[in-house]
Amino acid sequence: MANNKTVEGTDTLLKILILIILLIWIIGTILAFITSLICLFYESTMQDKIIGVIFGLIAGPFYWIYYVYNMNYCNKNMDYYY
Repeated sequence: MANNKTVEGTDTLLKILILIILLIWIIGTILAFITSLICLFYESTMQDKIIGVIFGLIAGPFYWIYYVYNMNYCNKNMDYYY
């Protein structure tokens, strides 16, 4: 009987872990998509903007890798600030 309770506890823990990962993925995807839409108004090529929106929508949290490592994406127009 004790073994059955251990399996049920492990099953519940696994469900909670999957739910937490799923919630993080959904929130990360929403934030990535909103950021990619905001970056449409910044200086970058149209190709970078389209790839950013696609990554933001489909790749979810992995969008931030594209955001950080693509130096041409989501740049502010520096002439405006000087």
